[in-house]
Amino acid sequence: MAVLQMRDLPDELYEKLKAKAKAERRSIMQQALVILENALNHDEQMTRRQQAVRKMMGLKVDLSDKLDIVNLVREDRER
Repeated sequence: MAVLQMRDLPDELYEKLKAKAKAERRSIMQQALVILENALNHDEQMTRRQQAVRKMMGLKVDLSDKLDIVNLVREDRER
């Protein structure tokens, strides 16, 4: 397993990490790993979502002949 060391970690950030670890009943190292993993997974999810949106935006769908709103409203009023 790899080893990661951090230098010059601001005291304020360390204290936040320490408090979060205590609240979650984890060691500081475990909490750092959880935060790092969540951040990396979030980035991957955002990339997949952006790709899906680009793909959907590229679709050319013409619903004008398939969905006639005027006729649907007329049918609903006649009920």
